[in-house]
Amino acid sequence: MRRPSTRSPSARKPLCSNSFVTQERRPLTRVAVSGGVHANVKLNQRIREIEGVETVFVYPNMGDGGCATGAAMLAFDRGVFDGRPLENVYYGPDYSRSEIEGALRRANLQYECVDDIEDRIAQLL
Repeated sequence: MRRPSTRSPSARKPLCSNSFVTQERRPLTRVAVSGGVHANVKLNQRIREIEGVETVFVYPNMGDGGCATGAAMLAFDRGVFDGRPLENVYYGPDYSRSEIEGALRRANLQYECVDDIEDRIAQLL
């Protein structure tokens, strides 16, 4: 099987389309991106070359932290957070002490319950 030429039309499909920039029927003229895929300078250049895009900001953390920061910025921008201080940052499921101990026993894992976890960690270190 012959490999397609890099000059063939199928190999030159755009990485981005105008639909990326016109989400929600509003043109996005200032684009911010994050995450490891945006270490790709050519990709960022293609985004910048989309008609109507004025600026592209690449968040400098090219690892998973960049994605988390980008998600937080997007949530803030969309009004998920209204500027009040967060009561907590825990949004996962809640488990009781007995549920946790039961799961540990079923998995045959050794565990220790301590009242002062910081002191116990210091002792172990």
